Amino acid sequence: MNSWMSGRSYGDPSGNETTFVTPGTDGSLADAFYRKENQLASPSQTWCLIDEDAGSINDSLFLVDMSAANGIPDMPSSRHGQSYEISFADGHMENVKMLHPASDWVGSAVPDPDWVKLKSWTTVPR
Repeated sequence: MNSWMSGRSYGDPSGNETTFVTPGTDGSLADAFYRKENQLASPSQTWCLIDEDAGSINDSLFLVDMSAANGIPDMPSSRHGQSYEISFADGHMENVKMLHPASDWVGSAVPDPDWVKLKSWTTVPR
């Protein structure tokens, strides 16, 4: 599940962090942290569930680094012909074809377009 939905912020540009047990710090974030459905400004552009690669499953959250660097500690699956399934807050689903393997997203000096797309669907600036 999208960690920015009442789970845990990750890589917020402000340098601050919040979790499901620290609602008092939500206001210090540069990006929106969603605790209630009515906080979603664009449900059709905000993902909830993603098909995660089996090698990176370690909890119930899927972390996307919202900082400027190519960063993603959890990897989307590529088992569907170099693509992954993603479910959005409005209920629709998409099959997202990746241009590069997710393992290539990390460490590149140039922002990977696949990572930029997923990042844009994760949360929005406040």
